Amino acid sequence: MSIFKRNSFDSYTSPGVEIRGGHIFIASGETFISDGKILGMNCIRGGSTSSAGLDLKVSKSDMKTKLVIDGELEAQHIEVPNVVVTGRVKTKILRVEGTLAIKAGAKIEADVIMYRNLVVENSAVISAKMQHLDHISDGEKPFIEP
Repeated sequence: MSIFKRNSFDSYTSPGVEIRGGHIFIASGETFISDGKILGMNCIRGGSTSSAGLDLKVSKSDMKTKLVIDGELEAQHIEVPNVVVTGRVKTKILRVEGTLAIKAGAKIEADVIMYRNLVVENSAVISAKMQHLDHISDGEKPFIEP
């Protein structure tokens, strides 16, 4: 199964929907698609980390968990196994254990993006410190939220 295909979804917000404040938790194996605006969120988590808020080992079903942002998203912390962005994302921390796909025309502004697999299409704009989860240099510490 490709994370780029949009055959089905479990939750969806349409272009006219605006969500403000709070937290969003995406259950393991679920897909959340937003064409609307999600603003002022504290945290968006998906998979096993969503219930405990801990760095747990990512399970097979977690790797099917996906956040798709076609609209606008502003959150302090985003941690979802797979993320596809065609819209605009502004965050302090974006952590993606699976694949982060930044499609043509997408814009991401973050303090740090931690990723395992990265796909960036032409005309995508990224403004962030990038940190590969598998390749942290000797003496370099992974970014941890204070």
